Amino acid sequence: MYVAAKCFPKARITGIDLFKRGSISEISIQKAADNMRSLGIESRTSFLTREAATSPGSKPKPMEPVRDYDLAISNLVFHNLGKKRFEAYGTVFGALKRRGYFVLGDLFPYGKSDTDYFRERSTLITESEESGSGPWAYKTMVLRKT
Repeated sequence: MYVAAKCFPKARITGIDLFKRGSISEISIQKAADNMRSLGIESRTSFLTREAATSPGSKPKPMEPVRDYDLAISNLVFHNLGKKRFEAYGTVFGALKRRGYFVLGDLFPYGKSDTDYFRERSTLITESEESGSGPWAYKTMVLRKT
């Protein structure tokens, strides 16, 4: 959040905690809020909790409060979700304004299926791939919702 706040000094920044349970559940919104306060940007930041993807057969809960965002930024989140990442991508695209931007940095083990999904919903503005030692290279994409 700090990088977004630094790059966009007049913007309001909303952090969304997508993992209510699981391997990183010890990371708390309170810790993030404390960090924003120590950085002096707490007046421009807020936090929401939302499951990134719902269980099969369950009805997705809307983000609260529902807003239209100009920009969504994610780093190393979606690869943790397996096939549910597509539902989570849909959550992000649903929260963006028309022609809003999604900056996504992640690992893409099944790149073609992700690329096909993005192609149906957005325009690829730029893409860069980092070299890596493992089978999943880190890639950054800037997408604009259509």
